[in-house]
Amino acid sequence: MTGTITEPPKGTDWELVGRVAAPSIKGHGPGIVDDDGFRSCYSRTPIGAVLAASNWTAMGSDPDLAEHLTDRIVAEGPGREAALAKAESEGEGSSSTADDVSIQIAGFRVVSYDGKEANVQLGYTSSYGFNLVYPTYMKWEGGDWKMVLADDGDLITPPYPLETLTGFVRWYGA
Repeated sequence: MTGTITEPPKGTDWELVGRVAAPSIKGHGPGIVDDDGFRSCYSRTPIGAVLAASNWTAMGSDPDLAEHLTDRIVAEGPGREAALAKAESEGEGSSSTADDVSIQIAGFRVVSYDGKEANVQLGYTSSYGFNLVYPTYMKWEGGDWKMVLADDGDLITPPYPLETLTGFVRWYGA
């Protein structure tokens, strides 16, 4: 099964999670929202991968959810072990973002998808007026999408600024 998405998904509902609008689509996810607000259970489709990546960003903007996010969304492997070790040594939840900066999802592109792995790029706009691309490498593991990290526990490709979001499917809730 391969695929991509070339237009905004229909039926998207948006809900503020932390400081970011998080998308959901009936039948694609999140299928489960725990009592603590953790969102999981996405479809094994290109849109399921986009929804998972989008919701991870939103959950990361909520300090209570961000504290244990690595443990819940990162795929098994050396990257996960390194990220968990870093979180423990730095004190979980120690990362912070400036209170006056916010980002919102503005679009996405599915670079690759084969049902086992996906490479999704999310485009964001910031409250400072610039665009940011956040590449997310994912794999299907344990019945859901999980984020793949580099062996050192960092992102495989860090976020980077982009002048325009040309080539992205425009999609936003805020």
